[in-house]
Amino acid sequence: MSDAGERAALMAALQEATARIEAIAQSRAYERFERTSPSKLCTATVNLRQQLVDFQFLQANAMRELDRVALAEEVRSTIAAAQAKAREATDLIAAEVYAELGLS
Repeated sequence: MSDAGERAALMAALQEATARIEAIAQSRAYERFERTSPSKLCTATVNLRQQLVDFQFLQANAMRELDRVALAEEVRSTIAAAQAKAREATDLIAAEVYAELGLS
């Protein structure tokens, strides 16, 4: 097979993989991934696409516990941890699809 033919076949396989991954993600849109900060100050929840769907402070008057900069870092790192959990799930989905298609 020519280089152009190989590239075309690979492109077609990658497009199929992308479509299958997207279909699986759609079918699992209900899934949520939650993380609570180490200090138990807040909890972040994201969906499979790593979008923030809920955020809660678990302690009243969070500003009494931390200054603005520390509070912002606590919020950011909690959301990032929830997103990392969701990313692990999507990585597993992609790995399974790639393996099925012989792309791994």
